[in-house]
Amino acid sequence: MSLPKHSAMPQKIILKNDRFESHLTPLGNGYLISRNCFLTSHRHSSDDGLFFFVRDIDSGKMWSATQAPLFAPAHSYTFESGLSSARFVRRDNESETILDIVLPPEEPCELRRLTVRNLSDVERHIEITSSVDVILLFDPLRDARHQTFSNMFIGAEFSREEHALLYHRRSFEAPDRFPFFMHRVIFDASFTFLGFETDREAFVGRNRSFLTPAGLLSPLKNTSGYILDPLAVLRLSTTIPPNGSRTLLFSNSAHIASENPHEYARQLDTPEKLEALFESAFRSDARSSLPQLEDVSPYESDQRSFSQEASQTSDAASISSSEISRDEKQGGVPPPEPNSPLLFDNGFGGFDPETHAYRIRVRPDLLPPQPWSNILRTNTSERSRPKVRSDQPGSGIVSMVGFRLGATIPSQILRRKLCSCVEKIPTKRFR
Repeated sequence: MSLPKHSAMPQKIILKNDRFESHLTPLGNGYLISRNCFLTSHRHSSDDGLFFFVRDIDSGKMWSATQAPLFAPAHSYTFESGLSSARFVRRDNESETILDIVLPPEEPCELRRLTVRNLSDVERHIEITSSVDVILLFDPLRDARHQTFSNMFIGAEFSREEHALLYHRRSFEAPDRFPFFMHRVIFDASFTFLGFETDREAFVGRNRSFLTPAGLLSPLKNTSGYILDPLAVLRLSTTIPPNGSRTLLFSNSAHIASENPHEYARQLDTPEKLEALFESAFRSDARSSLPQLEDVSPYESDQRSFSQEASQTSDAASISSSEISRDEKQGGVPPPEPNSPLLFDNGFGGFDPETHAYRIRVRPDLLPPQPWSNILRTNTSERSRPKVRSDQPGSGIVSMVGFRLGATIPSQILRRKLCSCVEKIPTKRFR
């Protein structure tokens, strides 16, 4: 059953019930909210959304069910929406991809149905990969201001019985404040489940975006636990006969502490039950007019604050630069020459012969090494710790930051260099 089509595409539409909201754009970007908690990211970028990647194993061709995030050329692309449902239709020369989205009334979930049709006369082998960027925050500004720190407290686990990824945010002050988020796939015997991924870096890759994710061409690693940058990824494969089709069903749900997400999943455990919810939403939308449109983002104040913060940061950076330049003119430490010799040079950098500082040379054709940090401290207790002056070199806790180097440095020489550097640092003790 077709949905009412808009004459002009809105900037964003909102599908909602009393317990769940799904914000969508015609490109396929968007985010999910449940009980005022942002379940997925809201960063105003092309990587912001719940995406489905389709890959033809035989030909190597890849595309996404919506225009974002791959933006692969299509023969035709349409977007339709109703009060509680939306549809994306992408048509190529040999395939058609249909993504249906519905919000069942009074249910804390959003359902997505992905249908891939084979329009050719040959059998096709395809892989389907889902991707959801999870944040679980009541204040999306926390994610925008310090995304890395905010994501450190999200844990992920995989349920093999439901083929679902379950996410929760660890909170020491209010453990039951944040809801659980479940990303689940429901499929029949024609599909083969290939694995999952919860680490964004493992799927997207370093120095990459969703425009060219490295995980589409490699097996998933099935990681779980507390990760630095969470992502919900599920992958399945199937074979589509000539002029045939295959359908996958996905569920995104939120559950508070008193609710059992596994029990809820068992209530919607067959494709037939979910298909009934899709047909009910389509019949309801066929009798209605327009969904809730939103031509202007409701977070204009957030965007203004982003602009103000960016302006303040730019001003601070210019002040710092001017102070550094002034200090250098007044006899401060001059910057090293670009090609000055370094001790123990390993291709990325080395130690400065005069200051003993480790310097990295940045090259346009080579990524810098990834940083790591170590904290060195004594194992002695407060009673047995000798009394030292706060201005004594080497007292207290010493923190060092280094890099994963491409070549190793002899341990005795490195230890001697680090000790000589530490002795020059007047550290202080912190209570």
